[in-house]
Amino acid sequence: MAVGDVDLVVDIHVRGWRHAYHGHLPEEVLDNLDRRHRTEGWTQRVRQPGPGRAWVAEVDGTVAGFAYTGPGRDADLPDDAGEVYALYLEPGVIGTGVGRVLFARAVADLDDRGFHPIVVWVHWENERARRFYEKAGFRLDGGEKVEDYEGAPMPEARYRLV
Repeated sequence: MAVGDVDLVVDIHVRGWRHAYHGHLPEEVLDNLDRRHRTEGWTQRVRQPGPGRAWVAEVDGTVAGFAYTGPGRDADLPDDAGEVYALYLEPGVIGTGVGRVLFARAVADLDDRGFHPIVVWVHWENERARRFYEKAGFRLDGGEKVEDYEGAPMPEARYRLV
């Protein structure tokens, strides 16, 4: 991912959130997603890369999705755990196989770098995402948390590659 991809990734991030969480989070929260905050975060990740890595998928030469991975963030996981922090696609490419290819590449990179286990957090009510991760070989591992997005609770479950 390059600095020139940041605006496209931010747009996908916002549209992806609105698509994935429609009906699960208040419309006001989705309507007011902070694009500026996301732009600053992605620009910093590209300019000062840390252990996290960003992957983009292109369709017909245009960025259509992204994944972001790195070391696991949960205290109850081993120090060498890896995590897929984010996977978002343009809503129009969902179901076309682009997400499977992008996710497989991101997971393979974590594996190649020696991260084990590999986990991903999923919004509990996002059944499509849960099926996606299950088809990729991930299973619930008992990790649960509730994130707060602008006062809206978002229960999440952790999946682990088996």
